Amino acid sequence: MKNWKIFLLCATLLGMTAVSCSDSDAPTVPVLPGDENNGGNDNDGRPTLSDVTVEAYYGGDYYEAGTGNLWINLSQGDFTIEYDEYDEITGYTGTGSVVCIDLNQALASDPDRVSLAAGTYPVVLSEEFAEGTVNGAESYILNVVDGEASEYFFTEGSVTITDLGERIYTISCDLKCSNGADFTVDYTVLCRPINRSGEGIMSNLDKDIAVEDLTQALFLYEGDLYETGESDLYVVILGADDFDLNTNYGLGNSLMLYLNVEPGSSTGIPSGKYDRFVDIETAESLPAGSCLTGLYYYGTYMGCWYLNYGNQYEARLCEGGVEVENNGASYKLRGEMKTGDGRTVAFSYSGTPIFVDDASSFSVTKRASRSLKR
Repeated sequence: MKNWKIFLLCATLLGMTAVSCSDSDAPTVPVLPGDENNGGNDNDGRPTLSDVTVEAYYGGDYYEAGTGNLWINLSQGDFTIEYDEYDEITGYTGTGSVVCIDLNQALASDPDRVSLAAGTYPVVLSEEFAEGTVNGAESYILNVVDGEASEYFFTEGSVTITDLGERIYTISCDLKCSNGADFTVDYTVLCRPINRSGEGIMSNLDKDIAVEDLTQALFLYEGDLYETGESDLYVVILGADDFDLNTNYGLGNSLMLYLNVEPGSSTGIPSGKYDRFVDIETAESLPAGSCLTGLYYYGTYMGCWYLNYGNQYEARLCEGGVEVENNGASYKLRGEMKTGDGRTVAFSYSGTPIFVDDASSFSVTKRASRSLKR
C-alpha cells in the first residue's frame, strides 16, 4: 500500500550501513583481551567479564538452511568508522579491533529471548550452515592501527561456548586466520542477542526501564514527508552524555521518537500529548498527535525505539505516548511507552535541543555500527 512504498523510499533516502575493510601488507592479529581481564571470579563470586564491548544479533534462518544464525562482535580500543555524504565508508581513525563470530545453532523458539547454545563449534568453509558450526567466510578480525585497517577471515579451528548462567558465557577461540596467524583467546562476557530475524516483537527487554539520564536532544524537522497533508514529521533523538547524536550510537541510554505534528510546525514541536501509535506499514492515516511504531530495515531505524548497547538492550516501542512542553528554546518531554509484550520504558528530558530544519542530508536513523552482517 501507499505507506509501505513511502517507507521503502525513506529507507533508501536515510541510508544503510555495512562493515567493509581492506587488507594490509603487514598483517597483525590483535590479542584481545589480556589475560588479566579473563577468568576467575569477583568478590561476589560472579565471573570477571572481559574488557570488550559485545554486540550479538540473532538473524533467524538467515541462510535458509533450517538453522538459527547468530553473529557476535567483540570490540575494544578507541576507533571510529568514517563515512562520506552517501554513507559509504571512507576510512578509520584511531586504534582498535572487532572480532566477528558468525555461527549456527538450533532455531530459537522465541527470537527475542535467544541464548547461546553451549558446545564446540568447528569452523566450516562450505555453505551448508549446519547447526553447531562457525561460518568461516563470514567470521573475521578487523584490526585498525592508527587508522589503517586490515581484515582476516577464520580458515580453521573452533569456538567453544560455555554457559556460566545469567546470560554470562565464556567464548573460547582456537582459530587460524587467513594470514596464517593463530588466534587463541578466551572471552568471558554478558551476551543478550538482539532480534534481527524479522519475527517476534523486536525487543529483548527483560524488565521495565526508567530512563532518567537523558541530557541531549536532536529534533529533525522532516515536513510533510509522507505527502498526506495530515501532519508533519519530527524525528527526535534523545541521549545520555555518552551518546553521539551525529552517529546515533553510544553505550548509554537513548530513544528515537517519530512524532507526527500539526502541518506547518517548522519552528518547533507543538506542546501536547502524542499518545496514539500508528503502524506505517498498515496505517491509512497519519494524524497529528500520533507516534510511529518502531520499524527496522537493513540497518535503518524508523519509528520509536529504546536503545542501550552497553547493556545490550534494544526495544521496538508500540504503545503509550509522550507529552511535549514547548517553552520556546527549551523543551520538556515526559513519556511512557511499551514493547509488544508490555515492558515499560519511562523517560524524561529537559533542556535545549539541537534543531535541524532539513533532515534530508542528516542521516541519523541508521546507527554507526561495527556489527551489521555484510
